Amino acid sequence: MAQHPINFIPPQQSRQLTELAERARVSLTRFAGIEVEYNAIGLQLLDEWIDRHLKQFPEPSKEIVMVWGLSSVKLFADASMANGALTRREEKPTLV
Repeated sequence: MAQHPINFIPPQQSRQLTELAERARVSLTRFAGIEVEYNAIGLQLLDEWIDRHLKQFPEPSKEIVMVWGLSSVKLFADASMANGALTRREEKPTLV
């Protein structure tokens, strides 16, 4: 398996991406008609939102794909942590 270096983004860009994901959550709330949280339900609603968008616009822009990716990561990470899927074993975070 090939090893690749890990590249970290600067704090300012990280904040901007977090704000972008939050704006996407607000848009998803408008789409769903209910308050969307960062949990498994939010992840399911995001999936439905993406499916509907792709039916209308089969070739989404790079920006919208990035928003979907950021939102998916944020929703999945927060849902996993809320459900206790992340634990600490031997001082290393582990998925269970």
